[in-house]
Amino acid sequence: MPHVKFKAIRPPKIDEAAAKAIMRNALRKEGRHIRKDFEETTKTWDHEVEFKEHTHLAMSDLVMSVEVETDDEIYGYVSNGTRPHPIVPKKQGGTLVFKTGYKAKTTPRQIGSGSGGSFGPTVFAKAVKHPGTKARRFPTTIWKKRTPEFYKAMWTAWRQAIKATGYGG
Repeated sequence: MPHVKFKAIRPPKIDEAAAKAIMRNALRKEGRHIRKDFEETTKTWDHEVEFKEHTHLAMSDLVMSVEVETDDEIYGYVSNGTRPHPIVPKKQGGTLVFKTGYKAKTTPRQIGSGSGGSFGPTVFAKAVKHPGTKARRFPTTIWKKRTPEFYKAMWTAWRQAIKATGYGG
């Protein structure tokens, strides 16, 4: 009687440690690129802003993310903008001292920081009505710039990880 035998073809076990190392390195590299873009937005500021990057990799769910953050209050005002608001001296009965002109060092929806600052004659006032600050929207701008590169880098790393684990020829 004819006889047919089926034998399961088992793929080699994935070297998950090697795959994770490749993916994690790619995430860290992308995180550095993103952090550098954020640092460019404050390059000419007199005020020092610290950015921290965090990466997350969950191989089981194929979740890969990079987060760059700062808790700097002034950066938040510039990036998110401010509404018109009064400015009064911190000390009761004090006087505000400032120059009459100001050129912003940053531009909405652009990554970078140039020359600028206050200029003009010095004036003294008990209070002023600040006109507000137009939002620079740095995170959105950087996200739009970096997203295509991030995906490309992650796909490249994924292909390298597959190859390194014995799959994909």
